[in-house]
Amino acid sequence: MAAKVNRRTIATWGLLAAVAAAIVVIESTGVLGPGGGEGNQEASHQDAGEVKFLLPVPVGTLGAVEVMFDGETYRFERDGADAWFLHRHGPDEPKDVLHEHRADADLAPLIGQALGAFGRTRIGREIGTGVEGVDYGVADPTVVITVYPVEGRAPLWRYAVGDMLTDGFRRYTKVDDDPNIITIANYQIENLQQLIAVVGNE
Repeated sequence: MAAKVNRRTIATWGLLAAVAAAIVVIESTGVLGPGGGEGNQEASHQDAGEVKFLLPVPVGTLGAVEVMFDGETYRFERDGADAWFLHRHGPDEPKDVLHEHRADADLAPLIGQALGAFGRTRIGREIGTGVEGVDYGVADPTVVITVYPVEGRAPLWRYAVGDMLTDGFRRYTKVDDDPNIITIANYQIENLQQLIAVVGNE
């Protein structure tokens, strides 16, 4: 038992450190250079000025965030106390059944920090419709992120995350039915993947 708890603690704090580092990068100095969209600007949705965020509203106003990765969908929800948790289903339970869950006291802050960092994702380049015949990987995305309101099952936005840019730092992304292609920092996607690796195995 002690070994299991120790591994969980190490993994949890490792992810927290990664998320904290990402937040520092986003809110202070940029690593992507011109056009990366991660420069030294305010990170608030209210006073962001010229900064364009991938998510138009604060994460705290959402009811759920779904991440499709490696063919599996992971749904994070908030309970009545505004604590985030991974919504799990039993092996024989229909996936569309919603029911009450209680957040894990150890994992809720971890999930909240990771999703909070995602909420600060800034749009880098706006490529427009791109080159004819090139879909940038968004037509068959490897990662799909869908966000939902507090009430209702209809999604607010769906983000298809496609190929990596040649710089190795950014990913092509498409929002819902918008024909325009944008770029976002890849480390934001890596943070969500790390979150799934830790929380999904608990």
